Amino acid sequence: KFLKHLVKLLSDTLPINSKMVFLSGFSNGSNEMHKLAMEAGDVFAAVAGSGGYLAKADSTLNPVKRVPIWFMVGNEDPNYIFPPFTELPFGEDSILIYLDKPISRILACQGLSKSFTKNELPITHTYIFNQSQSPMFSRPYLFTLVKGMPHIFPNGTNFPMEAAILFWEFFKQTTLVSTENEQQNHELITAFPNPSYDQIQFSFKNLQLSSPYDIRVINNLGKIVYKGVGKEELHFIL
Repeated sequence: KFLKHLVKLLSDTLPINSKMVFLSGFSNGSNEMHKLAMEAGDVFAAVAGSGGYLAKADSTLNPVKRVPIWFMVGNEDPNYIFPPFTELPFGEDSILIYLDKPISRILACQGLSKSFTKNELPITHTYIFNQSQSPMFSRPYLFTLVKGMPHIFPNGTNFPMEAAILFWEFFKQTTLVSTENEQQNHELITAFPNPSYDQIQFSFKNLQLSSPYDIRVINNLGKIVYKGVGKEELHFIL
C-alpha cells in the first residue's frame, strides 16, 4: 500500500508516464518486487531483480494483473547454496531441478507452463518462460543464472555486468494497458552476418520510426557497445 501510494503521489505531482512505472530490487528487495508483481500489477508495468525469488506466502494464482518478471541469481550466491553443493549448478539445465520449487511456484502464479526457450552465453543462462497454461492469460517470466556472481546486484563495477541497463531494455518492451487483449508488435529487426567479429548490418522492416531516431547496441553483459542516431534510411553498418 505504501509503494502504491508513493506512485500515486509521484503521478499527482510530476509529469510521469503512469503506464511506464517499473520496479527493481535486490535481495529482500527482489523478494518484494515479486510480491508487488502479484499485488500491484495495476501500478507496475514490469518488475526485475536479483538475489530474491517469490516467497511462498506472497504467491497467488490470481494476481491483480500479471506483468512480465525477470529474476537473476549468481551461481555463487551463498543464500542459495545448500550442502553438499558448493555452488549452484551452471551446466546444462540442472538449475531448474535445483530451484524447482520457487520456479514452479512463480510459473503457476504467472499462468505459464514449464516449456521454455534458452539463451545461453558464456556467463549467463537465461530461461524464457512464455507459454500459457491454456486458456489462462499469462505474462513472461525470465530467469537468469549468472556464472561466478555472488549475492549482489551487478552494476558493472562489482561485477562485469550491468543489470540496470539490461532491466531497462526489458522494461521498455512493455506498458500497462486497460485490456488483456494487447496489440501484438510485428516489427522485425534482423542482423547479418551473425555471428560477426567485424561489421554487422541491421535491417529494419515494418518499423514506423520518426526521424532522427536513437540507436543503441547492448552486449550480453549490459554494456553499450554502440550509440548513434539514425535518419531516413533503415539500414546501417557498425
